[in-house]
Amino acid sequence: MKVAIIHDYLNQASGAERILKIFTEIFPDATIYTLFYDKNIKGLEFLKGRDIRTSFLQKLPFVKKYYRAFPFLMPIAVESFDLSEFDVALSSSWSFGKGIITSPKTYHICYCYTPTRFLWDGSQNYILHSNFLTVIKFLIPFLTTYLRIWDRLASNRVDKFIAISSYVSLRIKKYYNRDSEIIFPPIDNRIKKQELKIKKKNFFLVVSRFEPYKRVDLVIEAFNELKAPIKIIGTGQLEKKLKKMANSNIEFLGRVSEQELNKYYSEAQALIFPQEEDFGLSAAEAISLGTPVIAYRAGGIKDIARENINSVFFDKQNKKSLISAVNNFYKIDFQKLDKQKMAQSIARLGEKTFKDKIKKIIFNSSEHSKY
Repeated sequence: MKVAIIHDYLNQASGAERILKIFTEIFPDATIYTLFYDKNIKGLEFLKGRDIRTSFLQKLPFVKKYYRAFPFLMPIAVESFDLSEFDVALSSSWSFGKGIITSPKTYHICYCYTPTRFLWDGSQNYILHSNFLTVIKFLIPFLTTYLRIWDRLASNRVDKFIAISSYVSLRIKKYYNRDSEIIFPPIDNRIKKQELKIKKKNFFLVVSRFEPYKRVDLVIEAFNELKAPIKIIGTGQLEKKLKKMANSNIEFLGRVSEQELNKYYSEAQALIFPQEEDFGLSAAEAISLGTPVIAYRAGGIKDIARENINSVFFDKQNKKSLISAVNNFYKIDFQKLDKQKMAQSIARLGEKTFKDKIKKIIFNSSEHSKY
């Protein structure tokens, strides 16, 4: 059986790229298609030596950095891929990858991180927080209308949707009118017994890209007032702005290695998770290492978090509500809870379980029963 893996684009190493790595382990001989690929990105070393085929966007200057300025070209680019030689196409997609055109003999499975956010319920925030010139902001709604129509049509090209969470499954149903099977992203690589033995220290933690919807600004506002120590791991477009906002009790660590990240997860009093996320990988990673989460009660986090067992929730995305949740956290003696039991509360997110479910869908689908 010949398998193609389609990943939207490769200019960063985050949660989706971790899933891509696992897909390449399941299908070591698969050809990888992507709109563009920056081979210098740290964290994408697992792709070295792989058969990676890019679109014409790869040749455009600055596309890897300013890709947000080229959405109108991406449907054309993804439709240019010739997948006629493959039996199965597995798209790893949060935007354009699901729009590939396949022959009748090619079964298309989409592992969907989310329906394209900047086209649907996130479109207003995309315009509001973009750095485009005013004239471009004026034109964006017209462009997104065209892309929204294309995105809806592209969803019909998928034979089977897999959603990363219950929340994403609902969004797929709402925007694409398609049913989906839920397979949670795996976190086995984080569950390590030695980290469970690390003693807690007096600081809270944020692990996030610095993008508007991640609401790291909300955390800074709250902890400026709380004066409690907090470490922030990550980088992004809002880095300068966020650093200017922060008082001395807030420490920015930038990027850290996986080993260092495990250590910070294990030592932290709690991870602060202020955003509405499709799944919440950093929250799952923290819990897997015995660290509770203080989370905004919205989105995919509700598949992971169990109130007063591994998490404390806040219901409004504002400073007052977050501060109240931190104060409630102090009232619950999480230190007395068994870190091993906390880690086990999300044991269903194992890597072996994930791989087995993906294999079952691909190899046991009725369309490919002969394999």
